[in-house]
Amino acid sequence: PCRLPRRASILEGMPTHSPHTECRRLTPIQRMIATATVLAIGLTASGCFLDRRGDAEDLERHVRALPGVAETDMTYDKNFTSGENFDLNVTLRQDVTETQIREVGKYFADRTDETGLAERSADLSLRLPIVPPPPKNLYGQDYQSAFFSRGAFSTTDNPTGDEVADDAAAWLRMARSPIVADAAMSAPTWNGAGDSHAVRITLTSTATQSDALALQAREPMLADASWGISVQGDPENRPQTYYASPRPPRDEDLRTWRKVSELLGPYAEATGQTSVPAAQGEQAETVVEFSLPTDAPSQPQARRTAFGVPALLQRFGQPVSVTIRTGEGSAEFIVGGCYRHDKDHHALPLEVELSADFEKC
Repeated sequence: PCRLPRRASILEGMPTHSPHTECRRLTPIQRMIATATVLAIGLTASGCFLDRRGDAEDLERHVRALPGVAETDMTYDKNFTSGENFDLNVTLRQDVTETQIREVGKYFADRTDETGLAERSADLSLRLPIVPPPPKNLYGQDYQSAFFSRGAFSTTDNPTGDEVADDAAAWLRMARSPIVADAAMSAPTWNGAGDSHAVRITLTSTATQSDALALQAREPMLADASWGISVQGDPENRPQTYYASPRPPRDEDLRTWRKVSELLGPYAEATGQTSVPAAQGEQAETVVEFSLPTDAPSQPQARRTAFGVPALLQRFGQPVSVTIRTGEGSAEFIVGGCYRHDKDHHALPLEVELSADFEKC
């Protein structure tokens, strides 16, 4: 019965229960719906809190024992807010073979599928130590790296074990090329298909465009890679980098960037990028950004740099979009072209002068 029983009352004839304690009986259909809802909530909750740490630890132990592996470390985390995340870092032996690195990549991919670790986010980082180790600095690494992502968090579909194995072997060949100072690879690209890649090749100081083109021809993965150089004059400051994609930069362009870096000095931040076709939102295929010092004693040299760098960039032989960051704001113009500013743009006096000297409007 739904009605609560009455209790004895000191006031004869007055019930002590509330009239709101009455309830209705559920119909058979309502009971079926309620039961199904409770079961669904229970299953969802159990899935959310299913812990695969043991699977992750077993996977790490197996990879650590594989030939060609020097050491491993892993991170496994699962919570209600961000879900399940598994990261495995693998430091390779310097003498690792292609067969061995293929086994590492394939096992990681296959096992994360089998255990369900790849449902949301499972990442593998392969690290090949640089020999001899470079001088220590704040922005450099002592290894080359390849990063493989699996799971719905970062990719539209997971690469297969064979695809990961093939990519890992290709990356190892690139990293060991005598013209490569650093080979960095991510596969797949963010929210990209399982067979997508992002590769950045930093060339040695003696590498030429013909050397890079030969390597590109041997490795299909490098068809749309970024190629360039990284110049670092001070270990506590960011390197000044220039990259081009998909075609490796001309020797003259590399010499020009080294001249730009020399003029800027070791403390200025500077980046350059040539993308064909031009990157989305950019007004030229080649884009250069650099900063100028803001302290008063440096202003004479800063002014010489502001005009000297664009003069050097004319050697690229094509329009170059330039952004100079100063203490008063940014100066934007195109060497050999005409910058299209927003209608509410306020030009700095420096920008007006540089535009008059270097733009063709």
